[in-house]
Amino acid sequence: MRGRADARSVFSTPWSSIVSSVITLADSHRTLAEKIEQDVEKPLRDFKSKNREMQAMTTIQGNCNAMARELEKTHKTADKLEHKGSRASTGRVANVSRDMETAQSQWDSQAPYVFETLQALDENRLNHLRDVLTQLQTHEIDQIERNRIAAEQCLNTLLTVETADEIKTFSLRTLQNKESIPNTRARGSIGGPSVVAPPTPTAASSAADDRASQRSDSSNSYHSKAKPLLITCSFGITYQV
Repeated sequence: MRGRADARSVFSTPWSSIVSSVITLADSHRTLAEKIEQDVEKPLRDFKSKNREMQAMTTIQGNCNAMARELEKTHKTADKLEHKGSRASTGRVANVSRDMETAQSQWDSQAPYVFETLQALDENRLNHLRDVLTQLQTHEIDQIERNRIAAEQCLNTLLTVETADEIKTFSLRTLQNKESIPNTRARGSIGGPSVVAPPTPTAASSAADDRASQRSDSSNSYHSKAKPLLITCSFGITYQV
């Protein structure tokens, strides 16, 4: 899983537990598949080739079928001769009766052994199937137990999550961020304010200042040389301008 929770969040620990649980679940399924293949599928496939009774069953089945066919054949022949009645040959009837007795005797002596072998093989096959399926269920129970432990751990971790803790953590982070801003500004102003030097006067500005000074001197000289002006108002008072 590529999702990731904030390390400062109250869900960081539960999220890590959930991710670990999912990984454990995937590993558990992989282990179960391997054990099913090894302890269930392979023994079932190899039963026919590894069991001695199963290997001998082909020969036993062939002999049993041959005896059954021979016995059935003699019975059919005897029935035909019986239908002929007195028309049937005495020697033919004796030979058929002898063959039927031989086939019946062989069947009676061999059939119980064949059926006993078949019964033992069938019991062995069913016991093998029971053991294999029991092993399958055992593996599944083990997997369920492993998954249950991981799920309970995740559940217990989630139940300990408190919303108030998340709010407190968020408030503390906000206060810490606000306190760090003035410190940053203070560090930036340690060198003190920069002082800007006044501009150096140029030659053009010096010449303009000289001309302005000459005009001011000329104006002052003119006013100092001019004669005073006398003004008399209607009341007979004279003013000097």
